[in-house]
Amino acid sequence: MNIQWFPGHIAKSKKEILNNLKAVDVVIEILDARAPISTKCVYLKGHTKKKLIILNKSDLSDDKKNQYYIEHYKKEGYEVLALDSKKNNISKIVEKKVLTMCDDIIKRSQQKGINKKIIKAMVVGMPNVGKSTFINSYVKKKIAKVENRPGVTRNLQWIKISNNLLLLDTPGITEAKFEDENVGKNLALIGSINDDILDKEELVIGLVEYLKSEYGELLKNKYGIDDVDCESICIIEKIAIKKGCIKSKNEIDYNRVSNMILNDFRSGSIGKITLYEKV
Repeated sequence: MNIQWFPGHIAKSKKEILNNLKAVDVVIEILDARAPISTKCVYLKGHTKKKLIILNKSDLSDDKKNQYYIEHYKKEGYEVLALDSKKNNISKIVEKKVLTMCDDIIKRSQQKGINKKIIKAMVVGMPNVGKSTFINSYVKKKIAKVENRPGVTRNLQWIKISNNLLLLDTPGITEAKFEDENVGKNLALIGSINDDILDKEELVIGLVEYLKSEYGELLKNKYGIDDVDCESICIIEKIAIKKGCIKSKNEIDYNRVSNMILNDFRSGSIGKITLYEKV
């Protein structure tokens, strides 16, 4: 299942982001904690700005794996925070971290006789990882448009967060081609790729195959099935019967049950899950 999605506005936005890097002091990269390798912006590899990674939606991901990826990115030279942008009091947490990271910049400004230095931060990330929710939670009001689908933010915009911090909001950027097929699948599962181009039934078969090996108890508890020791399609059929996803003549409604399982995963109602990643 080779998934690719690169709408026309993304190429233009990527160029604008790279052109604006010189205007900022720090890059805040939002990753989806359920797929923290797949949601990494590889086009920013090698940039020399100060780097803060936020593992967003960490309330939906596996706690043990959250800690693993925090340590992984710290070893790569990033500052890292794990947050739930909808619930955390993120403004104080993030601003303190950013200002600490930029303490040398602030001190250099003071040495030049500039008493106030507004730190400029660029917020980047894949589509639908929660950049706009992060910004709105930060300022405690709706500034950035939020929808549960990719491609909503189309333009770069500066947002004044406080007297100390200015954020540049950017559109979500995918790659023109995913060299690793697993990346495309993970981005599809978390909603970073337009659902309209996906074969959801095939996507969910792969998801259930992974869940039965890594999170079998969560599957059993969520859907009230007795075991997961069978093929993925068998598990899906068991779930369909339990949840009434049946068409006329007692046929399994594969489309309906696939949509239900995918939505349950995305909402976190199956449990705290981190997808398979090649590190």
